[in-house]
Amino acid sequence: MFPLPLSPLEAMMLVEDRPGYPQVATIELDLAGAVERELLEQAWHATTTRHPLAAATVSRDGRRWQWERCAAAPLQWLEAATFAADAAQPAIDLSGEPGLRLTAEGDGEGTRLRLHLHHACCDGGGALALLADLLAAYANLHAGRAATDSLPLRDPQLLPQRFSFPLRGEGWRRRGYDVFFGAREAVKFALRKPASLAAPGGGGELPSGGQAAAVNSVARRLSREQTAALRRAAAAAGATVNELAIRAAFLAADGWNAARGGDDPRSLLRLLVPCDLRTAQHAALPAANVMAYSFYTRRAADCRDPQALLAGVIGESAFIRDQNASMYFVRCLQVASRLPGGVRLMSSAEGCYATLLLSNAGASWRMPPAPLTRAGGRVVAGNLTVLDVRGYSPLRPGTRAGIVLTTYDQQLGLGLRFDPRHWNQSAAEAFLADLIGRLVA
Repeated sequence: MFPLPLSPLEAMMLVEDRPGYPQVATIELDLAGAVERELLEQAWHATTTRHPLAAATVSRDGRRWQWERCAAAPLQWLEAATFAADAAQPAIDLSGEPGLRLTAEGDGEGTRLRLHLHHACCDGGGALALLADLLAAYANLHAGRAATDSLPLRDPQLLPQRFSFPLRGEGWRRRGYDVFFGAREAVKFALRKPASLAAPGGGGELPSGGQAAAVNSVARRLSREQTAALRRAAAAAGATVNELAIRAAFLAADGWNAARGGDDPRSLLRLLVPCDLRTAQHAALPAANVMAYSFYTRRAADCRDPQALLAGVIGESAFIRDQNASMYFVRCLQVASRLPGGVRLMSSAEGCYATLLLSNAGASWRMPPAPLTRAGGRVVAGNLTVLDVRGYSPLRPGTRAGIVLTTYDQQLGLGLRFDPRHWNQSAAEAFLADLIGRLVA
C-alpha cells in the first residue's frame, strides 16, 4: 500500500502547516483508575498497527507528496508539570516524524491522555475511532485477551479510496455543476474578507506588555440539565443543537468585536464549519480525513436580530444537507490538486479566511466497540472509566479562536483554542463564557 499519495485535502493540510500555526489538533481524555502502563503501551502499539497513517511520514516524489510507512511515535509518560505544559499546541514535522503523538500522566488514581494529531493524517472522527480502538485494546489486554480480540474491522486497503466520493444524480453533469458552483463560491469567498476577532483591548494585538499564553486552550462543559434543556430548546425552534451553536457563535463574535471598537454593521463575520462525509462505506476505514468545510457568512447587522439569524442558519444548513453542498469544496480541491501549485495557491492567500472555527465532533462513542462497556453513561475499559473528552482544533492566521463541541455522558463540552499572539487566557475564558451564555439563554 505504501507509498500512498496524499489526498487533495491532506495536501492542503500539509501546505496550511506553517511556523506559529501548526495544523495540529488535540483530543484529551480524563480517566478514573490507575492505568497499567505496560498494557497501555501494548494497546498503543496494536492500535497504530491497525491505523497505518498513525505511523507514516510524508516524502516528496517529484511533484507528488506521498505517505511512507515508519515506526509509530512511542507513548510518552510525563510528569504532572511537563504534562501541563504539553497542553500547548506542538508542531509536528511530517517529513521526519509520524503525525500522531500520545502522551499520558497519572497519579495512581486517575490518568489523563492527550492525543496530538497532524490534520494531514486524520480528522476528529478518525481520531475518536482510533482512541476507541486504543481503549478497547487496553480492555482486552486487561482481561487477558489478545489486544485486537473482537475489535471492529479496520481495512487498510480502503485507504486509497478515503477521499473518493460517489457521484450523485446525473454523473458527470452533477460533478460539473459542483465544480462550477464551487468555483463561483470560491471567488466570492476570496473577495469577501471577514473580520478577525478583536484583541482584548481592541485592535489586532495584545495590549502593551501582554505576554503570549504558554497554553492556548480553555474548556467548559454544560451540566446534564443544561444539555437536556438545550436539546428541548432546539426542538422547539425546529433547529438542531449545532444550528443553535452557530447562531450563538455569530452573536458572541459580533458582541465581542462591537464592544472593542468594531461596531461596523457592514463588517463580515464568517464561521468555518467542518463537515464529516463518512457513510456506511467508510465503516471499516482506518483513521483518515473524510471531511470537507462549509462556510457561514453574515454581516454584523444580520446578528442584531437573533430570531432572523437562526432562521437563516436553519435554511442554509438545510441547503448544505439537501444539496450535499460540502461537495463543492471537495470538487474544487480535487480540480486544484491536478493543477501545478493549485493546492498551494488555495492555501497561500493572506488575511483572514474565517472569523471563528466551530466544529461539532458529535456524541463520543455513542456505540462503543466491544469489549468496551458503559456504566452510568460513561465508557469503561477494563479498570479505567472515561470521565471526560475534550477537543481542540488547529488555527490559521486571522482565525483567532476555534471551538470544538463534544457530547459525552449526556453533557455538551466546548473546547476553545486561541491564537496566543492576539488573545490571552482571560480573553478566551470571557469569550467562551459569553458564547455559552448566548447558547443556553
